Order: sequence, then C-alpha cells, then structure tokens
Amino acid sequence: MKGFPGSLLGALLAVLLSACNALPTPLETRVVDGASFQHIVMSRRGARHAEVVHLYIDGDGRPFVDRDTVAADPTPRSSQVLRWMLKDPAAAYYLGRPCYLGLSAATACDYRLWTTERYSERVVESMVTAAESLLQGRPVILIGYSGGGTIAMHMAGRMQRVKGLVTVGANLDIEAWTRHHGYSPLSSPGEPGSMLEKLQDVPQLHFLGGRDTIVPVELATPLLARARPARGGCRCARRVWCRRTTMNVVGRSIGHGCWPRLIRGAVWLRVGGYLSRASSEVVRLNGCMPS
Repeated sequence: MKGFPGSLLGALLAVLLSACNALPTPLETRVVDGASFQHIVMSRRGARHAEVVHLYIDGDGRPFVDRDTVAADPTPRSSQVLRWMLKDPAAAYYLGRPCYLGLSAATACDYRLWTTERYSERVVESMVTAAESLLQGRPVILIGYSGGGTIAMHMAGRMQRVKGLVTVGANLDIEAWTRHHGYSPLSSPGEPGSMLEKLQDVPQLHFLGGRDTIVPVELATPLLARARPARGGCRCARRVWCRRTTMNVVGRSIGHGCWPRLIRGAVWLRVGGYLSRASSEVVRLNGCMPS
C-alpha cells in the first residue's frame, strides 16, 4: 500500500464533500494495488478495529461532460457515499474504482474504463483484488451506491466471507437500464439474475427511490423478484419489519441524489446488525416494501 499526495487529497475532499454538508473528519488515504489498476482507499483516522468491515463503493460519478463528450476524469463532483462511510460507526473503508479520484491519467487507464467498460470483468476483478488485500481475511459487508451497487453485487459473488450486500439506487440489470435510457450497450461481468441466485444465502438490502428517474423502481423489481425472498411478514407503514435473506426498501419521496436517512449512523447500526446476525433476527428501517 502506498501513500497519497496530501495536496491532491485536499483538493479531492473539497470536491467530494462539497454537497449535503461537509463533514470535517480526519481521513487516512492510501493507494492499494488491484489486479490491473490502482485504487484509492479512504478511512477515518483512528477508526476502531472490528471483526466485520463495511466496504463502500461509489457510483459512476461523471463519465460524460454531456451526452456526446467523455469526461477526462470521472470522479464525482460530490460523494454522499464518502459521507456515509464517515458516519458509519463500524470499521469502514471507501474503496475507489479504477481510474477515479485523480488516477484517470495513469498508464493503465483509458476512457472506456469509466464509460463502456465501467462494469466490465477486469474492473470487477481489480476491485476484488484490492478489497481482499485491504481486508486481510476479515469478513465484509459490501455497500454500493448506483453503479457502485452493481459492482458490489458482482464482487460479492467472487469474494470470500461476504456477510452482507447493501445496494442503494443501483442499476443491477445493466442491459435493462441502458435500454430504458437509450444508452449504448455496456460490458457486463455476468448475468445479474444468476448472480443474485448465487448470492441467495447472503443477507441483502436493496434501497430504491420511489422518485428515482435514473434507476426507476420498475427496472429493479423484476430482477430482485428472482432473489430469495425475505422470510417473515412485511407491511407498508412508517416502519418496515422483515426477516432476511433479501429485503427491498423503497423510499417513496427519494430520488437518485442524497439519501438523508442513510446518512444517520443509527441506521447503519441496524443494517450492520441485521446483515451480521443469524436468520432469526429482524431489521427495522424507514421505508416501504414493494408488493
């Protein structure tokens, strides 16, 4: 693992924490080698050691300046995912994607890695290698936002000791998503339904925004129906109670941007406990289960 230039780190944090109220928390930053690429890793300075690690993966950021112009650097303008990591009371890391966070000019990088190949096998493979190097055999809960949730799902099927999977506004069915928006086809590391079936014994939470126009609920519902359903009753009310293995939570008034409920550390305490315990446990979250 290598250090990261302080001046570049400061510039990145100013951008990543620019929205939804910046959190002035000291960070430790390093560079970790993946299979084909290097990855930026961030964590809270002095974060406590814990048996189960929460590993956060961000969305696609800004692959294009406009519909016809590829960005020179796909790093997000701001990152709610980094904010979640900073508020998470568990041992938590933010694992950067290949060529993001100032690494777009690296020799191994080219624009395809944040456009047509952003979810490709070599991207997922490198993320898995970097994650395993970081974890050193510790169990992990993978937490991914938007396209990072898609990558997290495919990572989960390739990693050992995965204790849970959380996706937020994730375009899990890449083909259906590109077809819905009229985008060019994107490389995929595997068929998503088969991957979810492979993960049927991994506790999962999939958060969807009822007002999300980037990843509409109706795109995810048919795919998630193929996953092993949660056991136990659920009700559409102020709070939802469900038993594992798979639970889908729809925030009716939430779009694709900031998910304020997830920023609260107390939510992650419940999520972490839910995903880490035995199958008889329950989770309580604000939201509504789709019928």
